[in-house]
Amino acid sequence: MRILISEDKDFGEWIFSYHYTDETVILLRYDFKNLDMIINSLMQVLKKNIYLENKFIVITEHKTRVREI
Repeated sequence: MRILISEDKDFGEWIFSYHYTDETVILLRYDFKNLDMIINSLMQVLKKNIYLENKFIVITEHKTRVREI
């Protein structure tokens, strides 16, 4: 399993437009002033015992969304 962590919103469009299912993408959306909060949220997602394969995950300062690819 590969996990791509990005700030680029175009990865979501690319993944769903081309039905690419061999990757897990974590999209980080934040203001620079909230970087520490986002890093903590990312670490919590990676530490959880959830099945991350073939997921598109969006982490914002207010919530985390997980969607099947």
